[in-house]
Order: sequence, then C-alpha cells, then structure tokens
Amino acid sequence: MTAIIMDDAISLLERLAGILDSEQQVLMSTDLNGLAELVADKQRLLEKLAILEPHILTALHNDSAGHFSKVVDLLESCRQVNLENNALALQGKKNIDHSISFIKSVMQVSAVNLYDPSGKAGNETAKRDIGQA
Repeated sequence: MTAIIMDDAISLLERLAGILDSEQQVLMSTDLNGLAELVADKQRLLEKLAILEPHILTALHNDSAGHFSKVVDLLESCRQVNLENNALALQGKKNIDHSISFIKSVMQVSAVNLYDPSGKAGNETAKRDIGQA
C-alpha cells in the first residue's frame, strides 16, 4: 500500500512540475486563455495532493523503497518554478499598471475641448475613466 501511495504522489508531483513549466512558458507569452486552463489543471492536481497528503506523510515515514528523496526533489523543483512563475506574474501586473498610468496621463494631456449643453467650451476628460485590470 505504501508503494502505491508513493507512486501516486510521485506521479502527481511530476504532472504538477510539468504544469508549472508550461505555466512559465505561457506567462512569458502572455496567453491568458492558456494560463486559465493551466491554473485550473494545477488547482485540480493540488486538490488531489491535499487529499493524499496525510497518506503520503505516513507512507514517507514508513518508506523502505527510497521514495523520500524523489518526493523531496520534486517538491523543491515545484517550489522553485512556482516562485519564478510568481515573479513573472507580478512583473506582468506591474507592466499593466504602468501602461494604465501612461494611458491615463496621455488622456489628461491631450484633452479634447468640447461644448457643454449651454454652448460653453469645457474640458471633458474628467468624464473619461479607464479602469484597472
């Protein structure tokens, strides 16, 4: 039973590592649809791992086949790639925030003078608003 649990854990962690690698590629390419699919896949795998976690811990404690080092290596690899992905996502958000700020500043500088209902010229930029992503 211990070997089966460990094999399942290793298989799930290997799949998670693959998803994290794919996620990193998608983050660099800014493919939001692909990213949404990968995040959903990652969430499903994490839920499976959470269900198995108590059994995995027991199996690791009783591990006689040497699965412990493989599990630790996979966990460390997943942790490292996940940290890198987080940095990429934060950088992407920062770029978007800067772009929105730039667009807002350009809109204020290039204000269009329009006429109000009474016929007076006025600056209508205050009515335009760009939301944040």
